[in-house]
Amino acid sequence: MRRAETTQRLVTMGEMASSLAHELNQPLAAISNYAVGASCMIEAGKLSQEDTLVALGKISKQAQRAAAIIKRIRSFAATKKTDPQFTAVSPETIVTETMELALIQATKLNAQIQTSIAPDLPDMKGDSVMLEQLLLNLLKNAMEAVQPFPNHTVELHVGLNASGDYIEFQIQDHGPGISDENKALLYDAFYSTKSEGMGMGLNICRSIVEVHQGRITITDTPGGGATFTFTIPVLNASPCVNPQN
Repeated sequence: MRRAETTQRLVTMGEMASSLAHELNQPLAAISNYAVGASCMIEAGKLSQEDTLVALGKISKQAQRAAAIIKRIRSFAATKKTDPQFTAVSPETIVTETMELALIQATKLNAQIQTSIAPDLPDMKGDSVMLEQLLLNLLKNAMEAVQPFPNHTVELHVGLNASGDYIEFQIQDHGPGISDENKALLYDAFYSTKSEGMGMGLNICRSIVEVHQGRITITDTPGGGATFTFTIPVLNASPCVNPQN
């Protein structure tokens, strides 16, 4: 029994280490990009005081984001659970903040992101750091999926679901798609269809959606590809289990 408990503890620690590495990669990559960009502008003599302050502000913001992720992981290690900081969150703000990082990835991958946000959406009840990480993970996965294909465009649609109680985020790509067999395994920790993947991205995504009492689904994109859809309750809604779109 003791050996089994020790093994389970090591597995849990391994999952947490992979989760931490995966989540921290995004803000650290952004910090590196902003620093390199500022250095290039300085060398070219094109960096004004205003540009310097903007670059430093972005670096500081991503450092704070990394600190928030570490704090959340440490809290999980101490309490065996996460404690999301639920507040009123604007869907537009989540998209805007996430796109700042997603566009860096898009430039690297020669991909495009088309966004469509319904007007006058109500606020959601959520943890902004978690929701940004969720959306960024799905956008990054979609951009990587389309690399071997001619259409490098990823579509993001945001609006109310049919019941009006949930904000629906839909990320659509035109990549290889996902087989039914892989769909059943995608959310398992350490399972990945990528040769270099750790298999934590979608596991993290599902956990974030569940803690927000939402739902995440995978469907086929018409004409080829995959579409990930997740829902988050609006601020004053009474979430039900497994809300239907």
